[in-house]
Amino acid sequence: MLKKTFMKKNILVTGASGFVGRKLIIALEKLNIKLVLIGRDERRLKKIFPRHRTLNYNQLNLYREKFDAIVHLAVMNNNINGLSEDFQKVNVDLYKKILLYSKINKIPKVINLTSFHIFFDKGDPYSVSKRDAFYWGKENYSKSLTNIICPFIYSFPFKGKLTLLNKLPKVIRLPIWNMLSALKPVVNLDNVIKEIILQLESNNKPKDILLADNKDENFSYLVFKTLLNIGFAISVLVIFILPMVFIFIFIVLTEKAPAIFIQTRLGKYEEHFKLFKFRTMKLHTPNIETHKASEFDITKIGSVLRSTKFDELPQIFNIFSLKFYPPYLSPKMFVLKSVNLKG
Repeated sequence: MLKKTFMKKNILVTGASGFVGRKLIIALEKLNIKLVLIGRDERRLKKIFPRHRTLNYNQLNLYREKFDAIVHLAVMNNNINGLSEDFQKVNVDLYKKILLYSKINKIPKVINLTSFHIFFDKGDPYSVSKRDAFYWGKENYSKSLTNIICPFIYSFPFKGKLTLLNKLPKVIRLPIWNMLSALKPVVNLDNVIKEIILQLESNNKPKDILLADNKDENFSYLVFKTLLNIGFAISVLVIFILPMVFIFIFIVLTEKAPAIFIQTRLGKYEEHFKLFKFRTMKLHTPNIETHKASEFDITKIGSVLRSTKFDELPQIFNIFSLKFYPPYLSPKMFVLKSVNLKG
């Protein structure tokens, strides 16, 4: 449940008429939050959102009411043809203007929605402008700025480049989307809205957040990943099967002990699994951490196996024993983590 103090906040939203903005405004309206919307044409905004105060960017500096936060969504997207100057004007210059306004008016929180494009050295106008804006904001406004960094944002029914999929029967549409979304990071619009609202409510320090769908929710990705793992394991096994057999026999004959050491480890989704390794320590060595073992505890062949990492070869069989998690069994809807990105 949201805090009552959060519901009383006064929030400024840029880019409210866009794909993310419209959905966010609907969600915030349900929380009875006071909103002021800003765009290039305040009259057009008023027609879309008649319940809220609307401003254009030239009117912003004359507006005196205090805001608790700004959500900056205004963007010139990469699906628009434009000159570098056009992208610079919207994605950089406007962003600087909003951040300067937040500083002058002592607005404690700015939430900026940006793109994974900031991580790549692409030279297209969109990527350059988003990258320039991100690092300028980090350098000058890091104490009040939370960046939510997203890949391609989609919704159901599909919009934009994916609209064509809506014309397909559901039986075909969903599998095709499943395969397409396995190729690159994507994030559902609903999860973006939830994260923006969570950050508006939060009193935590500003941070950078990477937001994307969990690929373990994607059946096509899981199938491809499983086949790749098994293929790799088979290849390694074919190459190293003879050395592994030799090592196995040598350990049994020289140490008079099982050649395979089995240890319980904590794995993915906090499930325990059996880890297989070649034995490198004497049979009755106490079960202690490897780095705490003395040289006396390590066998002669064990020191060779450790230095060459050949003791790890039986872990190939751990790959074969990996569990396949269908999408409905994986425990998280999306991947979310805070990161510290240097400006």
